[in-house]
Parts: sequence; C-alpha cells; structure tokens
Amino acid sequence: MPAPDTPERPDLIGRDFSCPVPTAKLVGDTTYRRTTAGFIYLAVAHDLCTHMVVG
Repeated sequence: MPAPDTPERPDLIGRDFSCPVPTAKLVGDTTYRRTTAGFIYLAVAHDLCTHMVVG
C-alpha cells in the first residue's frame, strides 16, 4: 500500500487497452516474492497489441 502522502499517479493510457500497432502501448508491473533464500523481484513489460511480455 502506498503511503497516504504519496501523490496520485496519472493514468497515461486512459484505461484504453486497445492498440493497433506493436510497441505503441507498453504497460508494466513489479512484484516480489519471499523464497527460502530471501526475496526475488520481478519486473514485467507487456505489449498491449501483441499481448507478449517484452521485457
């Protein structure tokens, strides 16, 4: 959860997930998971046209 004093992040794609050409709209997410060896971190970039993970 973000801190209460964190500024609001803008919605840069306006909730429009359609895309006519590859790489015109990329969205991303980060997460972490606890493992027996510690934490692992995952960052993903997703192409909204091809629905492929690109990074």
